[in-house]
Amino acid sequence: INFKGQKIDGIICSPPYVGLIDYHLEHQFTYELFNLPMDLDNEIGSNSKGTSAFAREDYQKSIADVFINIKDFLNKNDKIFVVANDKWNLYPEIAELAGYKVINIDKRAVTRRASSKSEFFESIFQFSLD
Repeated sequence: INFKGQKIDGIICSPPYVGLIDYHLEHQFTYELFNLPMDLDNEIGSNSKGTSAFAREDYQKSIADVFINIKDFLNKNDKIFVVANDKWNLYPEIAELAGYKVINIDKRAVTRRASSKSEFFESIFQFSLD
């Protein structure tokens, strides 16, 4: 999709979680089906990169770069909603690195996960352009 010169009204996203899933491997069939190259080295937050302090810092910079790249497509008053399992409290700094302001944070229990028997919470961050 080419949005060059166009604006969008806002964003709702759920970026990859830090060190949780190797998304390329999880969805390998899709890459094969569409004959797309797999780019494991550039996957943000993959399980294989772990959750070390270095991995978390790399994750913050990479996700901040994504939010910087979308700025040109946003209007000044647009809203950005980010759903994240932010157990390391990374997203306030991600917002700052990318030039956004955190307007609100809601926490919600995730109660319908087939793969998890433990209690799990996600945060819903609301960003605006700074």
